Amino acid sequence: AVRNAIELHIKHGKSLIDGMCKVALHCKLNGIPTSELKDNEVREIIGEDLRRLGVEGLGLSRRVIGTGYHVRTKASISEYYPDLRANKGLIELIKVYIGGAQIVVGALMGRRVGELQDLHASNCLDVSEQWLVFQNRKSTKNLFGIRQIEARPIEPIAVQMIKSLIRMQKILKRLGRIDGLMEVFCSPSVNGELSLAPTNAHNYNQNLDFFCDYFETETNEDGKRYYIRQHQLRRFFAMLFFYSSSFGGLETLQWMLGHTDVEHVWHYITEAMDGATLAGAKVQYVAEALHSGDIESFESLAALVAARYGTEDFTVVDTNELEDYLADLMEEGAITIEPEFFEDDDGQRFKVIAKVTGVYA
Repeated sequence: AVRNAIELHIKHGKSLIDGMCKVALHCKLNGIPTSELKDNEVREIIGEDLRRLGVEGLGLSRRVIGTGYHVRTKASISEYYPDLRANKGLIELIKVYIGGAQIVVGALMGRRVGELQDLHASNCLDVSEQWLVFQNRKSTKNLFGIRQIEARPIEPIAVQMIKSLIRMQKILKRLGRIDGLMEVFCSPSVNGELSLAPTNAHNYNQNLDFFCDYFETETNEDGKRYYIRQHQLRRFFAMLFFYSSSFGGLETLQWMLGHTDVEHVWHYITEAMDGATLAGAKVQYVAEALHSGDIESFESLAALVAARYGTEDFTVVDTNELEDYLADLMEEGAITIEPEFFEDDDGQRFKVIAKVTGVYA
């Protein structure tokens, strides 16, 4: 998902924002509402790149003659998702793009969803454009409800995507489509208007849904799609720490967090993550390690799991079921999963340790 979002930004991000702003400018210069635009006019306005991409009109909602509403007919429902993935609707593509920005920022920063919803186009980046500035959602104790302003290093690609959305808002403001700058992840309505709706939980998740439908994220056995949510991206962010012990990516994570010490990185993660998210990341990491055959690193725990499932071949055990079992053991206090820090010739390092305690030991 992160890769798809970044590739969409690099290949078509500027053209998408330009296309939307060109439509808004055309309507302003000609004094017409967007509802009067015909598809062939939109294609003329948006530019060659978007025409080659497949854009055929402002949006996929079809206007019913004689009414003031945009609706989808029953016949068009079966065509909607193929049309979405064929890039036929400009507004839907904008929402996919904004959803992609949410994916990238959410995965790289690991913030709470409310903190990302509140990011404002006027002040979410510092003057150096290297730090994300946000209001900490869990920092009001003894502050009479006033949230602390915090900043964390942010990857340049995420900055590019945020700046693209800020640029869109500044142009729409100059064209009178919005009164002032808004939350950075505001998006247009699918009804064809080029004004922006304030960011709330519904609109934020709707952008993610558009992204998942467009890029066809995985479905379950019933054909129902999995839709990404920010709490999952927070867990992903925490899991970067665990996987860096075996796959060597800790230096990047340290840089992103602004820490020079491995143990400081861990302390930051434990402070920034709620207990449930962190516990979920721990059991997911260990479950996947056991499932992939890494038994030597977790011998005591592997013996416990083997007794539970009657096999030492954990590749036949469903990973989700194994996660649930490990989560139950953690909740009962039967196991603990923590990083253990040590020094060697390469400096400070760590490995993930799973300890079996109590009657299970």
